[in-house]
Amino acid sequence: MIIRIKDVQIGPEEELIDYNISCQLKKGKDIEVHGKPDQDLRKLIGQEINCLLLANNLMLESGLNNQRVVKKVFECKYLGNYEISEDWKGFISEYYVFKNTKFYAMEIDDGFFIGLWKTFLYKNFKVKGNQNYRFWIPSFGLIAWYPV
Repeated sequence: MIIRIKDVQIGPEEELIDYNISCQLKKGKDIEVHGKPDQDLRKLIGQEINCLLLANNLMLESGLNNQRVVKKVFECKYLGNYEISEDWKGFISEYYVFKNTKFYAMEIDDGFFIGLWKTFLYKNFKVKGNQNYRFWIPSFGLIAWYPV
């Protein structure tokens, strides 16, 4: 997915986030991305990157009761299982270790992102392939990236 880097801040020490990266999708929607120590993108502010994003703490919109979260709701098409392609493997942050991890993929107007199957299992989401859903996604993890 192509995103534009708007701002990069060093994350709070008490959290497991090294960089808070404010980004904008191609269609103009702002998102928050969390980066690891080897993902200091401060020199790329104003530029675009191609990236593989992991949805953090997503929830079905129907489970929300707070109107302030609307800007973080995404219309998504559930694509099913996803295996990280060889094209991305050389760019994955060394801080991510995915042994026997199962992913799913969701498509939005700007591209696609992945998530962990265990999220669906823990939250008891019942989703079907090629169906559209509305998910609240507070932030994304930056799994892999390279400059455009």
